[in-house]
Amino acid sequence: MVQTEIAIEPRGPFSWDAANDVGRNFGPVRHNWQEAGAVRMTLLLDGSFEPVGVDLRFEDGALRGEVAGTDDIGAVERQVARVFSLDVDGSGYLEVGRHEPRVGRLMEALPGLRPVCFTSTYETAAWAVTSQRISMKQAAAIKGRLIAEHGHPLTLGGVERRCFPSPERLLEVGSVPGLASEKLERLHGHARHALNRLRECHRLPSPGHRA
Repeated sequence: MVQTEIAIEPRGPFSWDAANDVGRNFGPVRHNWQEAGAVRMTLLLDGSFEPVGVDLRFEDGALRGEVAGTDDIGAVERQVARVFSLDVDGSGYLEVGRHEPRVGRLMEALPGLRPVCFTSTYETAAWAVTSQRISMKQAAAIKGRLIAEHGHPLTLGGVERRCFPSPERLLEVGSVPGLASEKLERLHGHARHALNRLRECHRLPSPGHRA
């Protein structure tokens, strides 16, 4: 049977409710929390920019998700773990609060809170370009237009969603309402750089190869 589901067990404290609260209120990633009560995450897979979707839920002590768009379930699991900071062993975190009262008070106020991150360094860099000298609200709206008009379509839980544009698609974008032409030029440069790095990786010899 082909595996289609990821399962990530947190090491140390983790609150799914707190993660959802951050996701719903943090503009750069809010598009993954569009439906009430559902987290349908779209991402470009590290190393290949393959569009992937994950229908996420927290169940039986683990973050679980149905995967669409790829057979590389291990890569998806690692990337989703990083998004929710579950790639870090937090088993000793509570001990910090016992030794440092101010940290302990924060832990009590926000139990199980971990950072919710961008889905990839590629998307993070695109946000850094887009959000310069404008509000987060404006930048999130521009990102939403990029996704809606140029993103890769995926079906998650019977709902069509779109992924952030891959480098190839980003290079095809001629204009985006609200995005300055200079910023679009920088995004195109970012896309070309990402593609060049991908091509360089593909040219590397395999382990054990002898010239």
